[in-house]
Amino acid sequence: MAKLPNLPRTKSATEVPKLFREPDVHNGYRIPNQPITYYALSMFQVHNELLNVWTHVIAFSILLYRSLTFISQVDLSDPHAWPLLIFCTSCCMYVFLSSTAHLFQSQSELTHYTCFFMDYIGISLYGFSSGMVHFYYSAEESYIKFIGSGWFFFVVTLCLASFACFANGYPKVKYTRPYPYTRKLWQLGSVGSLYLWIIAPIFHHIIMCKSNSCTDEGIYYHEAQVFWFLIGAVFFALPYPQKIAPGWFDIVGHGHQFFHIFIPICTYSQMQAEYFDLVNRREIIEKYFEPSFMMTFGLTAVLLIVNFIILFWLRIKVVEKIKLKGE
Repeated sequence: MAKLPNLPRTKSATEVPKLFREPDVHNGYRIPNQPITYYALSMFQVHNELLNVWTHVIAFSILLYRSLTFISQVDLSDPHAWPLLIFCTSCCMYVFLSSTAHLFQSQSELTHYTCFFMDYIGISLYGFSSGMVHFYYSAEESYIKFIGSGWFFFVVTLCLASFACFANGYPKVKYTRPYPYTRKLWQLGSVGSLYLWIIAPIFHHIIMCKSNSCTDEGIYYHEAQVFWFLIGAVFFALPYPQKIAPGWFDIVGHGHQFFHIFIPICTYSQMQAEYFDLVNRREIIEKYFEPSFMMTFGLTAVLLIVNFIILFWLRIKVVEKIKLKGE
């Protein structure tokens, strides 16, 4: 049986460029500027990104299985199934792009930036598609009447999702490590605004359900998705536990790893909830509107085009930044 090649030992933070260093993580860094196969094979090497990769590889496998299960149970020629298809695809894409980013980001500075720009596109798409299923499948009649127009809700969602992509990428280019907390505020402000907008139909749905003593089986999963998202957000926003004991949580236990665990649990709960809402609230859903091709696939395509324009613009800025640093 062929054996995997022995990979070079990982380095300490002082042995790699500042761009690749994480605050309070002292060891376990892979060597930059190696062949791409080195980073692919590092899936089987102990380093400080290993759990960030594998938590989302496992999440991708679970979410893909659930997606295929749900999609196989609906008629894809039915417009009401289109939001579910887009949502399930985006759920799988964001964890795949995240795991890929953490696996290959150490290859070079340009690769590092490009990988995380793709990661931000995944986050933006996931946020937008979440808003889509929340509005189509979970919104109550009073909420829909309050908003007044599906187009209004989706255009606002598209703008906030695009801004989330930009606001994660631009500060990464603008600032250098060690990043100021201003960069974190860009991230939290943009993603937080998007989340508050898209979760509003869910909060309203939960409140209405509880006040009417409903027995909707999707409510439990909606409550779970909110709970796990908030827990994940705490670990994303705060540099703990590694800040308490720098160097002790280099390989296992730093905050971003917990974030990588809790957010997919949120997504799994959300996926369950939206499928139940599609099945159990079908009569309510059909009463208001039928998803059009433009409001589902069309707006998703617009979002992707805008995000890739942002990516290419930021990538140009990165190339300029690297050239200036070299000079």
